[in-house]
Amino acid sequence: LGIEIRRDRSNKTISLLQCQYIDTVLERTGMKNCKPVWTPMAHGSKLLAKAPGEDIAQHEMQIEGHQVSYLSIVGSLMYAMLGTRPDIAYVVGMLSRHSSAPRSHHWEAAKRVLQYLKATRDMELRYDGIDVSMDMDFYGYSDADWSGDPDTSRSTSGFVFITIRGAISWTSKRQSMVALSSTESEYIGLSNAGQHLAWLRTFFEEIGHAQSGPTTLNCDN
Repeated sequence: LGIEIRRDRSNKTISLLQCQYIDTVLERTGMKNCKPVWTPMAHGSKLLAKAPGEDIAQHEMQIEGHQVSYLSIVGSLMYAMLGTRPDIAYVVGMLSRHSSAPRSHHWEAAKRVLQYLKATRDMELRYDGIDVSMDMDFYGYSDADWSGDPDTSRSTSGFVFITIRGAISWTSKRQSMVALSSTESEYIGLSNAGQHLAWLRTFFEEIGHAQSGPTTLNCDN
């Protein structure tokens, strides 16, 4: 699966990481010797369907002697995001929207994510089993950007749920409708997160961890 599992029995921790998979992706895409950066997106960057002066879609590109397709980069990033890297969920969602007609600034954004993964290849999801309660309590965070997509004016919302000090579920997705205010975009995001929260409670109960109390869902609005 490309996921390494490290178990520390003395400290009661289990860690999931994909450093070997990331190295393979960097090698395959010609980004092995790229300059590391510490943020997945440049501050204030917007990925437009068509930027001024960019009339030709570039589905493939030559990078350090490697012929690379945009779809292969996005697919590789998506697999890492689904496995252990919730920190790139937002930018992967942004990049995937332009898979049918990627422009040069989409390529630059995709390569920046690879640079970020090189800098953070050793980041891991760590689960701490020292204070595990019998009911496996979890909590979540929800957020949304109002009208963040400049092409459709739709917002992007995301959530993450955490238990035993590690993320167990996350997503970042463009909303299906145009929100008329920041409050409405946050409400739509909370609604989506609440649906997943209800499913998680049912799932935990089915595997023997009854949810005796309410689950906290945090929002910044």
